[in-house]
Amino acid sequence: MNEVTTRRKSNKVIISILIVICLCLVTTVLYLLDEKYGFIKSSGESRPHYDFSPGFYTNDDLSVFDKQTGKKITLGMLQDDVEKILGKPKQERKRLTHANEYEGGIDVYFRIDRAAAIFITDSDRFVTMRNIGSSSERYEVQIAYGSPIYSGSNGLNTYVFVRTGLNSFEKSDKLDIDGIESTSIYLMDFINDDKRIQLFDRYYAMTFN
Repeated sequence: MNEVTTRRKSNKVIISILIVICLCLVTTVLYLLDEKYGFIKSSGESRPHYDFSPGFYTNDDLSVFDKQTGKKITLGMLQDDVEKILGKPKQERKRLTHANEYEGGIDVYFRIDRAAAIFITDSDRFVTMRNIGSSSERYEVQIAYGSPIYSGSNGLNTYVFVRTGLNSFEKSDKLDIDGIESTSIYLMDFINDDKRIQLFDRYYAMTFN
């Protein structure tokens, strides 16, 4: 009797171990697939985590946050890495640089396979790293980013940032600066009337047609 009981306990232990191993394997496979294809949408955070100040700007300000996946799409990011997050484009348009239209209201323009511009249009899925969305009001933009270089009647707020270090920028009141390359100057437009956010480098603005 004791021998039967011992065998049963031993079998239960073995089964429990096998279940744990299977769960670990499934979790690992899902994680690897999500890293490659970004299809596990429930893993996303609802808002970006960025401890910012209106007067200080970092590399995170060159990014938009995907609330669905909890990941960032950043200027300079490789196209393959962008599409691990966004999936394949709905539409690809060829110009001097090429623009891919993705699900969720985001277009990404690539220069030599790296993101040169990011446009968000009427989207609830994407926000800036300062949690400003395409429907945010002008005063919310200015609270997050400070005073713009230009404000238009259509709700436009334009900001210019110049790289000053590996992870630092300063706000500028002009587009072209002597001794500064156009790929180190970045613009951000918030167009309230069109529910649109545009983030791009100066070189893109000069060459786009």
